[in-house]
Amino acid sequence: MKSPLIATLCAALALGAAAVPAQAGEIKVTYADLNLATAAGQKALEARIDRAAKDACGYGELHTGTRIANREIITCYRKAKKQATAQMASVVASARYGG
Repeated sequence: MKSPLIATLCAALALGAAAVPAQAGEIKVTYADLNLATAAGQKALEARIDRAAKDACGYGELHTGTRIANREIITCYRKAKKQATAQMASVVASARYGG
């Protein structure tokens, strides 16, 4: 049975007063319905990870006075993506080799 990929997003990253939580915590990204041995399955998982990272970090939310994402949100998003992508690599390798 496949378990959800758990990405610890923005752990202990103190964000500014931009109405974003100081800790996004953990987001579970499920992939049980995907065949990660295929490029299409991997691409779908990457898209889910990207969406989860954006949601957790408040990326794309409008903030009064600007349309530009603040630096803390961008940093949170990049960190979350990096952590989740590393976990994804392990899961994909396991799927390729029948693990």
